[in-house]
Amino acid sequence: FYDKELLVHAAKESGMAKELFENYDEAPTNSLLYSLSMGAYSMGNLNAAAFNLPLNHKVFLAQFDAIKKLFIIQSDIIKKAAAEGPCVIVGRCADYALANYPHLVNVFIYADIKKRAARVAEYEGIPLKEAEERALKTDKKRASYYNFYSNKKWGAVESYHLSVDS
Repeated sequence: FYDKELLVHAAKESGMAKELFENYDEAPTNSLLYSLSMGAYSMGNLNAAAFNLPLNHKVFLAQFDAIKKLFIIQSDIIKKAAAEGPCVIVGRCADYALANYPHLVNVFIYADIKKRAARVAEYEGIPLKEAEERALKTDKKRASYYNFYSNKKWGAVESYHLSVDS
């Protein structure tokens, strides 16, 4: 069973700080800056294309490249875990990383927002309204990350073999 342990494995494998993986764990991209920067990537030569960009765009491009590398490292760790034998991997676009594995089963676990908020409120000791906002924000973050890296839609029935209401 792998959840956040994948971040520790990825950090050890890459020699990078664990905190770097934690900071960008399932982090969505900034869509405006991403859209602006993609022109530079699509031209084939980032250095030439980025030469005339403002400094804040250059910083974003560097961050985007680093996040992309972290995702690739994490995907490699997911593939290694699956190659070792049967396993369960929670999130992190594992279905995308393992798309060509023959015995892959993709499961989406969901629950009503009110029930999730109640669980978060109890677990975190926060007001119900704040818990609901946090749950919705987490959903948005996960969806953005998943949709970007997998080119699929997070939560869409066709992306999963089984959906379970917890």
